[in-house]
Amino acid sequence: MIIEYIDLSHTINDKISIFPSIPAPKITPFFTHTDSKLSGKYKDCSCEVTKVEFVTSIGTYLDSPFHFNPDGRDISRLELKELILEGICIKPGNSENKYINIDIIKDMELNNKALLIYTGFDKYWGKNEYYNHPYLSRDSANLLLDKKVKLVGIDTLILDNPADKERPVHNLLLNNNIFIVENLKNLGKIADKDFTFFAVPPKISRTAAFPVRAFAIMKH
Repeated sequence: MIIEYIDLSHTINDKISIFPSIPAPKITPFFTHTDSKLSGKYKDCSCEVTKVEFVTSIGTYLDSPFHFNPDGRDISRLELKELILEGICIKPGNSENKYINIDIIKDMELNNKALLIYTGFDKYWGKNEYYNHPYLSRDSANLLLDKKVKLVGIDTLILDNPADKERPVHNLLLNNNIFIVENLKNLGKIADKDFTFFAVPPKISRTAAFPVRAFAIMKH
């Protein structure tokens, strides 16, 4: 048996694609190798401690119910069994305007699974085109509820139409304990294949969303 690991996450740096209102992350040394050598605390070795400052909705990240529900569970309260799931990755059908057509899932068994939506938009990561992305409709969100998925992921900036202030997809999914992972990549490598999906963030309290090292495991 061959086990293949597919990295589905973007690297976080100070040049990543982010929402216009969010500042870029700052990654700096808090304690450098030079500092450690001069400290007198280390012999024949050195170390560095890094400081990272960022808003948590950056990179490839997971939204918890608390993101859109003040009484919902935050990142720290999500269980591992909810974040390591049997996955299905679909390539949507032709769309009207920018709405993504996911009608192909109507005949799929998706109960308690991760549904990943491959649009190919990750090729625009870091470019202005990335902000002009396709999105799901309210009807699509209701279909996801009917299919009882546990998590929905996509390789675009957000699932919703950014011009729709009601954010129907986020509201419907998160208020029904269906998690969201956005800004995925490499979904073309797992489309129409069997895999296990991992999207586990650090266990941080009072946090609505947080970056994850999302990946898929496939067995051949």
